[in-house]
Amino acid sequence: DMVKNPTYTGITPEFWGNMDMLSGEDEWVFWGTPNCGKGQPSQIGHTGHPASPARFKNTRIGVRG
Repeated sequence: DMVKNPTYTGITPEFWGNMDMLSGEDEWVFWGTPNCGKGQPSQIGHTGHPASPARFKNTRIGVRG
């Protein structure tokens, strides 16, 4: 089942080892801010993280606090 705005917990190697499906490049979306402006004179650096939908098995979701 698809989960909107998920929270999850786990140990990093186990979490990524539980990924059993990853979509292809057609589903790739760039998330984040368009740029990080700073410096004198002004400089612009592109920021964000591209990601595509993935499916994880045996992952604890809905964790609060």
